[in-house]
Amino acid sequence: MSQTRLYRFILMLLMFTCFAMQGQPYTFHSYSLSDGLPQSQVGCAYMDSRGYLWLGTEGGGICRYDGDRFEIFTTQHQLPSNFIRAILQMDDYNLWIGTSMGLAVFNGRSFYSIPGLQHAITTLSMFRDSLLLVGTTRGLYLLPAAQDSLVPFYLDSMGTVLSTCTHEGSIWIGTTTGLWRLQSDGALPSLIARFKGQGIYSICEADTHSLWLASWGSGIIRYNTQYQKIDTLYSDPLIQLTNTVQGLIDGQLWIGTQNNGLVVLDTLQHRFIHLNEKDGLPHYNIKAILPDKRGHVWITTSGGGIARCSKQNFRQYTRSEGLGNNRVYSVYVTPENKVWIASGNTGIQMLDSTGISSIRIDSLLRGIKCKTIAGEKNGRIWVGTEGGGIITIDSGIVRQFRIKDGLPDDYIQKVAVDKKGTVWVATYTGGLCSIAHDSNQVYRITNHPLPYQRLSSMTFDAQDRLWIGTNDGQLFAVENGKLIWKSTKSSGLSASAIHALAFDSFGRIWIGHENGKVYSGYPKLSAKAFDQLPLPYGLNGNNIYLILTDNEGHLWFGTESGVDKMSFQTNGDIKEIVSYGRNEGFLGIETCHDAAARGPDGKLWFGTMNGLMQYSPGEEIRLHSPPVVHFENISLFYKPVLETTYAGFVSPDGGLLPGLTLEHNENHISFYFRAVDLDYPEQIVYRWKLNGIDTSWSPPSKQSSVSFASLNPGPYTLAVQAATDDGIWSTPIEASFLIRSPYWQTTSFKIISGIIFAAMLLLIFYSWSRYIKRKERAKREKLKLQNHLLQLEQKALQLQMNPHFIFNALTSIKSLVVEQHLPKAREEINAFAQLMRGILNNSRKTAITLAEEAAVLDRYLHLEQFCHQQKFDYTIILPLGVDPDEIEIPPMLIQPFVENAVVHGIAHLAHKGKIEITFQMQDDILICQVKDNGLGREKASRLREEKKPGHQPVALEVTQERLETLRGKATYTSMKTEDVIDQDGIISGTLVTVRIPTKVNW
Repeated sequence: MSQTRLYRFILMLLMFTCFAMQGQPYTFHSYSLSDGLPQSQVGCAYMDSRGYLWLGTEGGGICRYDGDRFEIFTTQHQLPSNFIRAILQMDDYNLWIGTSMGLAVFNGRSFYSIPGLQHAITTLSMFRDSLLLVGTTRGLYLLPAAQDSLVPFYLDSMGTVLSTCTHEGSIWIGTTTGLWRLQSDGALPSLIARFKGQGIYSICEADTHSLWLASWGSGIIRYNTQYQKIDTLYSDPLIQLTNTVQGLIDGQLWIGTQNNGLVVLDTLQHRFIHLNEKDGLPHYNIKAILPDKRGHVWITTSGGGIARCSKQNFRQYTRSEGLGNNRVYSVYVTPENKVWIASGNTGIQMLDSTGISSIRIDSLLRGIKCKTIAGEKNGRIWVGTEGGGIITIDSGIVRQFRIKDGLPDDYIQKVAVDKKGTVWVATYTGGLCSIAHDSNQVYRITNHPLPYQRLSSMTFDAQDRLWIGTNDGQLFAVENGKLIWKSTKSSGLSASAIHALAFDSFGRIWIGHENGKVYSGYPKLSAKAFDQLPLPYGLNGNNIYLILTDNEGHLWFGTESGVDKMSFQTNGDIKEIVSYGRNEGFLGIETCHDAAARGPDGKLWFGTMNGLMQYSPGEEIRLHSPPVVHFENISLFYKPVLETTYAGFVSPDGGLLPGLTLEHNENHISFYFRAVDLDYPEQIVYRWKLNGIDTSWSPPSKQSSVSFASLNPGPYTLAVQAATDDGIWSTPIEASFLIRSPYWQTTSFKIISGIIFAAMLLLIFYSWSRYIKRKERAKREKLKLQNHLLQLEQKALQLQMNPHFIFNALTSIKSLVVEQHLPKAREEINAFAQLMRGILNNSRKTAITLAEEAAVLDRYLHLEQFCHQQKFDYTIILPLGVDPDEIEIPPMLIQPFVENAVVHGIAHLAHKGKIEITFQMQDDILICQVKDNGLGREKASRLREEKKPGHQPVALEVTQERLETLRGKATYTSMKTEDVIDQDGIISGTLVTVRIPTKVNW
């Protein structure tokens, strides 16, 4: 067969198979200005090593997409132009950007321009592993290694460079003049071939010895580089004006055209799929095609923004395909694979090989929502409505059943047909009924009472028994119209409404509640509790709207967030649950109550709030690699390391180069990191550990930074990983640094510190020893003082009363007895006894109250008055404002001074004497003054020497020593004796002042 005939055959084959391939499940998700794109004309795309998608626009600058938002960079960020034509990342982390006004580079933090070229750049490619080859409208330029300025490389007769491709060690260059080749040996480029058309707009590798060329005006050429000839030419009108070609897997070539959208060419079977705006493309003018690692294809357009295309098992039908409304409330598939659809309040439609058509029963369904659809084997269709009862459609004959016809309720929740052809109807408030009919089209409606009439879902088991769920979480089993079983509290079901029921291939019933809880069990009509779906087998949504079993035995759960497919092991245990949402091609997102059906061909149909979704079983594309994580910034005490003296240790990728050593006080360091996942940006989590402190990873967290404060000296390495919810963690990134030990942690400092510390210990031991000795000495002195005080007190007790006083008192009492003054004698004997008892009682105490001391003094002076025949008067004045019972003093301190005033002061007077005892408080000191109007100290001393009384001076000395001992280290004068001088300067008595430390008992 000649080459021309072969081309014609291929063209005819393509035209024949074009329509048949239209239904392939390619799903597009578009991004436009409303999503954050700066411009709708996107000319080029590139995915860097971190996973960012870079998009070059025609007038809006360049933007970076991380799956969540677009970050825009323009001339305000030092770009030479906002018209971006080419993007390339070399082996390092620099991103090269070709614009209409020259070359720029992005180092991860900022942009700067490369001098040497100020006209439009069209292509960028790497040459000889380290050189940048720049294609322009005037030929080739080169950026030599380690230089910062572009230099001309080849400008003669090449024309405008349109595309480049590295293949077999050479760079193949498509220009307006033809195909050129630049070999790596350093020779200049050479023209290899010329083709019809306006130039080679795109080049990609086909296999080892061939390239795909997009020849503008001619079509797609498969060019053999070994023999330098055309192997195949595809010249279909659809691909005459091709902007870009991209070789993908499975022998498919993706072709972006100027005016016909996207064409996917199966190069093995010579068939193609034509995709345009009707299939979801945002625009017909395709500028660039970029595959990613997840199996998606990113498509940029001139006027429609960008689109992500995924080859999925799902297909969406919306109003653009003929649906009356995007809210699909019920689906039913006939044995002939005809799909009956109830959407919105727009009636009933049917989908078959010819498309979507409407069933003309508007008069019955106008403004009424169709809730459920079921069918019989003979083709009769039953439609349950909300408010319109039931409608049956049979060969064009339409009939309606309502309450007046015997239905218990016009609001129908579910319609199902059993194996015998009986139609079972679950209503909102009227319970259960059945509709039977004979060959003469005679219908009989029978109501079947149930314990609860508000029904919500219904299904059949393998024995054709009917299982019914209610709005309050009850479950009923009905056989031949009779209730044979009902759930109880011991069944363990939730009290919320049952929205879905289904049986799996193992005979278990699955029960889905509106609150998201799922239960399962083998229905043996017993009271055994059902098992709740355990964690971690949680579904993606919080409400269960439908459950469906497919031909492979998988269970499908519909929620408000998509669908989940549950697969099982051979023993019936759950194997895994896979969720499908927008990223997986399930664009309907929120499913509708019980709106699901399985066709005879195995396809699944789901009614959603965003159209009808079709699932075609087959091999699923599930490429889910972990996200790429990188350091965004590292700060030292909240200041970026790049702004410190350690800036040279920041690596091009944002991490740290080896050798960073910090001072001991530079120990507060923060790390900021980021991961990129274009499919699941909201599910990215991080974990980290700081080797040197941590031995295990931190718990997963959405926190994208971590700080470490007050780090001890030593080596550290921070490791960071990222993952999405599938638990596949990325390769760790690491940053190492060392914190230097301070001088006081060096060996020499430790030795010196040890010596000083030992000396301090010795000094402390010596001081402590001296302190103990001083303490023991003070204790001994205290004991010695106490012993001396006891001795003084003993002496005071021995000298506490003048024997002459006792003799005189008893002699005076005796004279009263002799003279028969018995009452007076008894009174004085009693006073004497009280004095002696008071003295003896006080002598046994270490302290007595002032009141007790005053009482003893009063009795003593009373007896002295009696013995001296009332020769003197006395007064005792106690302190004001203080209760004398609350003041404690040592006993027998005042009596010697009072006795001295009587014996040596007033005893020798010719006139009547007077003694005055006064007490007053000054702080904690009791001041006692004993004043008499006697002879004075000098005369009393002469008389004492003449009479030699004996003991009394000793008593005064002992008392004075006691007072000095009680004073201790205080500075006051414990005792003072002075003469009393009258107005004429004559001595008229003696005044003794005694200060006694007291204890006040409040």
